[in-house]
This record gives sequence, structure tokens and C-alpha cells, in this order.
Amino acid sequence: MTISPLQHVAALGLVLLDVIVRALRTRLLLPITISRALAVNTCGDAVAALTPGRVGGDPIRYLGYVRAGAPTPAILATFGIEIVADAVVLVAVGILLSLLFPSAVREIVTTSLRLARSPHAWLVVAILALALAGSVILAHRLLPRGMSRLLVSLGEAWRHVRTQSPGVLAGATFLTLVSLIARGAVLPVLLAATPGLGAGTVILASALLVYGQALAPTPAGAGVVELGFLVGLQRIPAAALPALILLWRTYTLALGVVAGTALLIRGGLPAPTRSLDP
Repeated sequence: MTISPLQHVAALGLVLLDVIVRALRTRLLLPITISRALAVNTCGDAVAALTPGRVGGDPIRYLGYVRAGAPTPAILATFGIEIVADAVVLVAVGILLSLLFPSAVREIVTTSLRLARSPHAWLVVAILALALAGSVILAHRLLPRGMSRLLVSLGEAWRHVRTQSPGVLAGATFLTLVSLIARGAVLPVLLAATPGLGAGTVILASALLVYGQALAPTPAGAGVVELGFLVGLQRIPAAALPALILLWRTYTLALGVVAGTALLIRGGLPAPTRSLDP
């Protein structure tokens, strides 16, 4: 499996596009600058990638937005809009891909069932269950004490959401779709010159990996992503999979973690402000 320099450049461009588009979505929903949105989102991504269930990301983003001068109701409303937009896009894209590539869906389901019947399947389930429990415990410890008092602002956040125009909500959803497409296109670009792989299989596997990495309870989807590669890309020689997984994680995860960590070291963790007080 050979990947050309042009494919690497294209993959890097897709990563940058994803980062910029998500910053534009934040700017659309919050009164902060694009540069601040880029910095805060990148820091949040870095912490989220290193914590189970990505529980560390939103507290960092919250404090960063507060430090940038955004009001608490607007921040909470932004988080809510992002969650809804992500869910809508996830369901819509999942249905569309299932309709476009039914044979790829059957292939992935068949492989998953075969692996589920393996003698060690119970061990995978047990590890994921423990990781989920650990995520809940860690989330309780990670959230600053002042964050628990933000519940009193949920009513104001809902009122803020209702003041957003349909155009703003549609724009946020559209930018979410563009972000997903950019992230999902990284793997197909890296495998564009690899023979024997159907487009439907690669596209569907990439979508599953992107959301598996984001939604799995383990840090950065550890274990789940590797299992996803085995299920979705079984036609790739086993000897080539470790290098492909490392490369894909470098583009979709490691670059963001390095950039976010550098920004955190340079600027420090955002300090809590008086907006957290009751």
C-alpha cells in the first residue's frame, strides 16, 4: 500500500478544512473572533481526545469562551445546537450511506457478526463497559464545581436558542455537514490508490471510524477504532493495517492534540471567571 505525497497534502488540507469550518460554526453562534474560536476549539479537541468519553473537551471550551467574553446562556445554547446538529447530520448521513451502499452495509454487518461469535468477544464488551463506567466517574471529577451551577442558566440558554433565526440554525447544520465530510474524506483520500477496495466500503467504513473515535467511551476511541478497521476494511492485508491506523490517527487525532497542547502550554488553561458564581 503506497500513499503519494499528493494524497498526504490532500489529507492535511481536509484536516485544516474541518478545523476552520468548525471555527466558523462557533463564530456563527457566539460573539467571538475566528482566531479565538480556532484556539479554544483546538484546545478543547486536545483535552477531549485524551479523556474517556471526551468529557474534558466542553469544560475547556466553556471556560475559553467565557474568557473571550461570551455570555453563559449563549455558550450553553451553542453546545446544545452543536449536539442537535451533530445528531441530525449523523442520522441523515447514516441513512443516506446505507441507501447508497447496501452491499457494503451487508459486508460490514456480516463481518461484525462473525467477530461477535469469536471466543474473545466478551472481553471486548467487558472492556468497553468498564471504560464507560470510568468515563462517568471521570466526568464527575473533571467538571469544575462551578459548572454544576450552570443548570440554573438552562432556561436562559433555551430562550437564547429560540432567538436564533432559522438561517443561523440552518447554517450551523450545514457547517456541521461540511465538517463531517472533511473528516470522513481523509481515509478515502489515503486509500485512493489502493486496489481492490470498493468506494462504498471505504466511505462507509470511514464514516463509522470518524464517529466511533468521537463517540466511543475510551479515550480517542482506543480499541473501538482498531476494531472498526478490522470490520470495515478487512480486505486490506493485516500487515498493512497498523501503519494505516497510525497514519489515519495522525491526521484525525494527533495533529489536533499537538496543536491544542501547544496552545494550552502557550496560553495556559482558561481561569474560571465570576460568571460561574451563583
